[in-house]
Amino acid sequence: MQKTLSRYRPSSPFHRWTALCVGIGLGCLWAARAQAFPGVFAGKDGVGRVSNSTQVVLLRKGDHTVVTIWSDYEGPLDRFAVVLPVPLDVKLDDIRALKRDAVDHLDELSAPRFHEFWEMDPCEPGEVQQEWERDLKVKDSAANFLGEGMPDMGGGQKLPPEMLLDFKPQFKDSEYTFSLVPKGQSVKAYLQKKGLSVPAQAAARLAQFDAAQTQMLVAEVAPGKVELAGARRALLSPIRFSTRQPYEVTSTLGLANSAGQQELVIYVLDPEKRYEVANYPNVFPPTNVNVDMSVKERLGEFYAGVHDALLAKDPKAFLVEYAWPAIKHCGEPCPNAPLMIHELLSLGVDVVEEDVPEADRNPKPPELTDEEKQQFKAADKATRKRLEEQRKEVARRRALLDRNNYVITRLHHRYDPKGLPHDIQVRPAGNIQGGVGEPTGPDAELSGAVEPAAESRFQVRYDATHPNKKVIQCDAPTRWRWGKAPPDYRGLRKTWTARDLAYRKRDRFKLADVIKSSVPVLGVAASGVSAEPSGPPLPEKKKDESSCALGPRQAPGEHWSSIGLGLALGWYVARRRTSTPR
Repeated sequence: MQKTLSRYRPSSPFHRWTALCVGIGLGCLWAARAQAFPGVFAGKDGVGRVSNSTQVVLLRKGDHTVVTIWSDYEGPLDRFAVVLPVPLDVKLDDIRALKRDAVDHLDELSAPRFHEFWEMDPCEPGEVQQEWERDLKVKDSAANFLGEGMPDMGGGQKLPPEMLLDFKPQFKDSEYTFSLVPKGQSVKAYLQKKGLSVPAQAAARLAQFDAAQTQMLVAEVAPGKVELAGARRALLSPIRFSTRQPYEVTSTLGLANSAGQQELVIYVLDPEKRYEVANYPNVFPPTNVNVDMSVKERLGEFYAGVHDALLAKDPKAFLVEYAWPAIKHCGEPCPNAPLMIHELLSLGVDVVEEDVPEADRNPKPPELTDEEKQQFKAADKATRKRLEEQRKEVARRRALLDRNNYVITRLHHRYDPKGLPHDIQVRPAGNIQGGVGEPTGPDAELSGAVEPAAESRFQVRYDATHPNKKVIQCDAPTRWRWGKAPPDYRGLRKTWTARDLAYRKRDRFKLADVIKSSVPVLGVAASGVSAEPSGPPLPEKKKDESSCALGPRQAPGEHWSSIGLGLALGWYVARRRTSTPR
């Protein structure tokens, strides 16, 4: 490719512009080959089959571990299968396919984020207000799931908020047909009977699983039921199973379906504890770092560069990117609403609830309030029966909500075979706090320390600050109070996050040029640039137009249509410039 391009000499600005766009598009396609999963693809031939993105969710409570594995697929869209090692106690009835929404939401909530602080008007007294303060007002778990309002359903009777929640896990009638390799039969022989085979580089690894008597799950994929994301790409449904035995993330097996470095995100949900990797180093990325505004809409590309700089120091390091309770907010700021109860049920709460005693699952309703007594007294027999059943259901739902608060931990690694010689083990770790707080002083100083805490409140956050630009017309101004955007701010009020990192251009930013804080671990000293942006803020975009990633919310047809539209627009502008007299 380089030899061919070196002979190409653009003959006009338009040709040079077109070549640049094509180069960007090809770069995106190459960057897409960057992730793998804890399993292997089996197909009808030796054609390469690649997993471009993988996320693993481990929901733990008591001796339960509910595992969810979500991966997409690139390769021939014919008959193939996903082969996953699973513990011996996994039964076929324990294996389910999920909708992608819960894992996608978990990714959004825990990803590194960008936040702007604005200096309050020095002449307007009052407490500093932050974007996330609405979350701090939550009184209990039930209100946090729905909000504090109770709608009036008519007749003066208000429906309890718990009754408006969805309490059903989101299973899916999926593209998979699940089966378990019979005991005593090799995976290779079992797949051969189905006309399938695994890549040669995976055969020896699978033989080790046979010797260890590890159970193998085979999920055959019906191509006609797969959601397509391109000519050779498919978005597979997450696969969930549950076990009471120890579970390792068998990520080394996924190297057989890799085309280079691989990227893996692991989430652990535990009622009380955050987690870390037991057999690799754990590193906290720099957080509360002041950056240039150019990072805002390209946070994924910036953070990919940060990750590469950290891996250059320790190629085996796992990044601890998030540790926060699922119910008590979801960061400062929250990119989206906290996890809903149906999402937690989808990720495994329905399984752990099976161990809850009957008396706890169906508690007695509380005593009637005076208002409820009046309602019962005025109601007829049928209405009283309905209200009593509703009270029982509200008590059941409220107890389920109160039992299921989880700490979310996000662990992230990018590796090649040398960077991940062993499968991943996780273990509980102490609570930490970092990446929180509010700036102080004219330099908008923020602590980047990560310290032990009574409750985990850790996030990776990159900040930009906007000093007050108004002419001060009061005798006693109060400066350097940093809070939320002023009422007259017309930009998009959105929290930008670093997601789909396997698809990002990793060398777009030179870190020393855009980081304003002193970050020794990245080899960056304070740049001396003032906290004030170098120019007016860029106009907000409705979506991240800087990325060529095909994320879970963007269909590939839309993606390539956008690129085509851009090429057409460039051609039109070039024609206008050459034909319009000046």
